Amino acid sequence: MRHEAYCNLSGSELKQLDVGSPEGLKQVLEIGSDTEKEIRNWDSQEKKSFRTSAQAFYISTARHLIKRLPLDNKLLYHLRFLDPRCSLPVEETVQSIKYVAASVPHMIKGEQVTSLVDQWHCLHSQPISAGARLPAPSIDGYWASVLASGKYPLLSVFVRAMLSLPHGNADCERGFSENKRIVDSRANLGIVALNGIWHVKSYVKRFDSDPSKVPVTRDLVNAVKHSHRTYMGRLQREANDMERQKRKAPVASSSLQEKRAKLDEEKQCVERRLESSKAMLQRAQGLVKKGLAGNDMEEIESGQVLLAEANTSATQKMQMLASINEKLKKM
Repeated sequence: MRHEAYCNLSGSELKQLDVGSPEGLKQVLEIGSDTEKEIRNWDSQEKKSFRTSAQAFYISTARHLIKRLPLDNKLLYHLRFLDPRCSLPVEETVQSIKYVAASVPHMIKGEQVTSLVDQWHCLHSQPISAGARLPAPSIDGYWASVLASGKYPLLSVFVRAMLSLPHGNADCERGFSENKRIVDSRANLGIVALNGIWHVKSYVKRFDSDPSKVPVTRDLVNAVKHSHRTYMGRLQREANDMERQKRKAPVASSSLQEKRAKLDEEKQCVERRLESSKAMLQRAQGLVKKGLAGNDMEEIESGQVLLAEANTSATQKMQMLASINEKLKKM
């Protein structure tokens, strides 16, 4: 499909999308350079038949995914705040937290939601750690690092519960993989492993899918004998490639344009954290005001503690913002 036909649609709108509509399809079907090379010597009728069949397969697959995937699930939509790579306005994340908390009243009581939001603001008003600047931290890794400090007890319970929700799509995965565990980060199966499984299954089908009928040859015995060595060699090559990329990264990022992009990204992150500090400041002022009105010393003390932390955090963020702006001016 053409990118503009679906890129701006919401989940519920995608559910209504007609993927087979001629208006949304590309004029020339993309099948990849390897496939183009393979069919180069075919006659025009064979190429046309192949492209028509491939397009029908793509359309059928897309319809299956649209039918099965929970694109209009509001709970999953609001759980986006868990992803550190998803840059959302602070107020939007707060509204999502309140929505999710209301969906699990057996876990987060109504009177605990305010404390939960306060801890969320406290988290986002903290200085940016080195790990937070990584290009793509995993969700599990990010929250393991954040919650290890024990500073956010209620948020810890809430986040751990949300991360433990079942999130598989077995119905969809069955359409693409017989092992039903195609997602790399969840089952630790890469493309090489999946290709190996498929090749083995395809080869065994030549013998009526009966492994006992497969002839045991010298090549087969050697392949099994040296499989671990081959596997370790591939892992070493991949590790070497990653190391080379890491060494190239400082050189690549030395250009002025990339430095400016990094500063802009850091500035946006600090601005979001400053918003959290301001929200926490307003919350603290509200607690103090409420405590004074009701002569409640506990409310006043809680507000003062939160107020001190919010003031410190806001001052730090404003200093960081001024420093970043100064660096941008000098570039």
